[in-house]
Amino acid sequence: MGADSSNSTNQILCYYLFHKKLELFFNNQYNPFINNKMEIKLESYYIINKDILKSWKEYCNYSLHKAYLDKIDFYSISIE
Repeated sequence: MGADSSNSTNQILCYYLFHKKLELFFNNQYNPFINNKMEIKLESYYIINKDILKSWKEYCNYSLHKAYLDKIDFYSISIE
């Protein structure tokens, strides 16, 4: 049980932080393709079936966790 809980927690945090990066990107506050030295870097991104994602969100109760995570002031800390 403990290992599964830890795995779910990591999945939720990674998914949440991924969306925070997207939010910052679209608000022109963060660009994942340029590092601090203004050099272009590449990151891996994956495409996932939206029905699988929807099922996962329901399985792990993502909306509840997101509500708690949204209360964290990510603008005052580094999310990398």
